[in-house]
Amino acid sequence: IQYSRYAITWDTNGDGIVNKGETVYLKVYLNNSGTSTAKGVSATMTTTSSYASSLSPTSSVSFGDISAGSESPANYSTDPNFNYYSWRFTASGSTPAGTSITFNLAITDAQSNTSTKSFAITVQ
Repeated sequence: IQYSRYAITWDTNGDGIVNKGETVYLKVYLNNSGTSTAKGVSATMTTTSSYASSLSPTSSVSFGDISAGSESPANYSTDPNFNYYSWRFTASGSTPAGTSITFNLAITDAQSNTSTKSFAITVQ
C-alpha cells in the first residue's frame, strides 16, 4: 500500500490552495500496487510541523478494502458541506510562503502489515 495523492475538498477562502491561517480539509488516497486485495486498510495521520495545528481526527481512519491495482480515499466525515474529507488541519498564520508541511501516514491492514508513508503540502 502506497500513499497516492491528496485533494483539497474545502479551504477557508475556497481557492483550493493552502494559505497561511486557513483551515484545510483533505481527502487522502492510498494505492494498492500489489496483486491481491488489501483488506481492512486504515491509517493515522500525524505531523511534527509547528506550522500545522488542529489536525483531526487523531484516531485511525478507514480506507476499507483496496483491490489490487486500485486507489481508494479515506472518508472520515460524511458531512457533504466538506465533501467527505479524510483529515483537516489549520495552517498557522505565521507560516512563511513556500513552507512545506510534512504529514506522516501510519498505515495498517487486517493482516497486521504496517508501513509509514509521508507527503508534503506547500503553503502558498
